[in-house]
Amino acid sequence: MTVLKRMTPTHWRILAVIVIAVVWAASLWPSIDFRPLRFAHADKLEHFVSYAVIAYLLCRGWPRAAWPWMWAVAVTCGGAAEIGQALLTTTRHPDWWDMLANALGALSGVAIERLTSKYVLRAPSQH
Repeated sequence: MTVLKRMTPTHWRILAVIVIAVVWAASLWPSIDFRPLRFAHADKLEHFVSYAVIAYLLCRGWPRAAWPWMWAVAVTCGGAAEIGQALLTTTRHPDWWDMLANALGALSGVAIERLTSKYVLRAPSQH
């Protein structure tokens, strides 16, 4: 908990960029047969959770920004990953259902941050 108390928007921004980079790398990496979740459409759940986390981190990193902008940034990140699959890989393919999962996940991440923002530990304000 002490670490969370010391997290500033800059820390959340750095974490958001790292998570976006990891998600993009995973999206562009050639498909492998390893999946921690094994059920029909498990990849949609992975998309949903990934972009929920990204949107949450973006909201924490830019706390004064309007939530629709943070949602739009997260959705744009998801769209960029899908376009990257079409243009930069031969083993991955873009999917509209993935984009829908990304958008809904981002919306839930924004909603969770908005609903919990007054309860989540924030760094002490510096005057």
